[in-house]
Amino acid sequence: MEDKKKFIINNLFVFSNRIFSKIITLLIFLFIARNYSVAQFGELILIITLTNIFSFVLDFGSSTLLVREIAVDNKKQPKLLINILVIKIVLVSLVIALFFVFLKFLGEKLDFHVFFIFSMGIFFESALMSLIKGFEGLERMKVSSLLMMLERIFIVIVLIFLSHENLLFRYAVSYFFSNFLTFTIAGVVLFLNKGFKSSKIAYDEIKYILNNSLIFFLFGVLSILYVRSDTFFLQKISGSEQLGLYRANLQLIESIYFIPMSLGISILPMFSRFFNDSLEKFKSFFKLIFSSLFLLGVLIAIFVLFNSEEIIKILYGNKYLSGSIILQFLSINIPIYFINSLIGNTLIAIKKEKIQFFSMLVGTIVKLILLYILTIYFGVIGTCISVIIGEVVILIIQSSGIKNLSIIGFRENRIYAAALIIIFAIHLFFQLHIIFSLIFTSITLIFLSRELIREYRLLS
Repeated sequence: MEDKKKFIINNLFVFSNRIFSKIITLLIFLFIARNYSVAQFGELILIITLTNIFSFVLDFGSSTLLVREIAVDNKKQPKLLINILVIKIVLVSLVIALFFVFLKFLGEKLDFHVFFIFSMGIFFESALMSLIKGFEGLERMKVSSLLMMLERIFIVIVLIFLSHENLLFRYAVSYFFSNFLTFTIAGVVLFLNKGFKSSKIAYDEIKYILNNSLIFFLFGVLSILYVRSDTFFLQKISGSEQLGLYRANLQLIESIYFIPMSLGISILPMFSRFFNDSLEKFKSFFKLIFSSLFLLGVLIAIFVLFNSEEIIKILYGNKYLSGSIILQFLSINIPIYFINSLIGNTLIAIKKEKIQFFSMLVGTIVKLILLYILTIYFGVIGTCISVIIGEVVILIIQSSGIKNLSIIGFRENRIYAAALIIIFAIHLFFQLHIIFSLIFTSITLIFLSRELIREYRLLS
């Protein structure tokens, strides 16, 4: 009973943190987009993408290893953290050099002081992530969530109070101080622990960390290639302004993705247990969650598809209005991503993670090829099409891993399919105003939710 209570509380903190972080991140991007030009916004997005990537490279997959090792033996936390931080201090010069090379390759010219501030921010972001993962390994989700929230609050405060014409300088200072201050606070909390005072740097420990982190690093590189390759292709082929339009709309779509991502935290352990205890119960719950995510994804996609211009006007202003077609294309990806997220967690639960890895590999290769071809010929629309096709490829391959279980049943969902067709037809023929569209979509969602809750009670 105590474990269940702890599990629920931990998930509540994680879910709350994800919602808070997504909202704050979206507000930051909206603030920047409304106060600077589209080209400046696109340039900043490129730099942010690079800092995130090189922060991950500096981590070398050690954060995932850290959580796993500490969860098994919490006494390992001090020595693992000390040696991981030493590895990062040694590697930071190489990572900064790679950061510089990538900027040159992409044709970006940063002032030296801006480059230096971003570089230091990369180090402290990566170091902070190690400390946060140290808390997560101990299942202290409250502390890790509060630290991540604190980092977002710091970046907002500095952004607001630091008024500067140079957007890159303004964001660089905010990025550095938010990570540095949060790292300092987390470090003080951790290093008050007596275990840290007696921990030493050990060559064998460093070797163990590097050897066992490699697989997590490689999987992470593959994920980055899949998720962020569109940014680099579009910047190189179409320039900062087109990238700004694209990423402004993509940010809205990615803000919606927190729904299946957060749900996955609870789904994975639950499905793992059901798969071992009761296959019928596993299938029933899968169908229920599949229906819920698919319906929610389609409803959101329909709302965004028919109200793209109004959404952009309200959030970004008229200067981003030409990107409404980008938002329409990307909205198609919402239900596909929702289902992919569910099937991916299911594959891990039933110990078929190799299929998930293979689907990501093939999806990345297909997406990279299409990005190069379609972005050259069709610009930003070609990029959107590549993203959708890549997600569809992953869906097809992942679905093959669960087809033998016969758990995707569409016959049971006729009432939901009919409701979706009706709502789509009404939007199409009556061209509802955004307010009426929101009300109508909400009513439909409430109706469908009641049906799903009824099914859940029957299963329980």
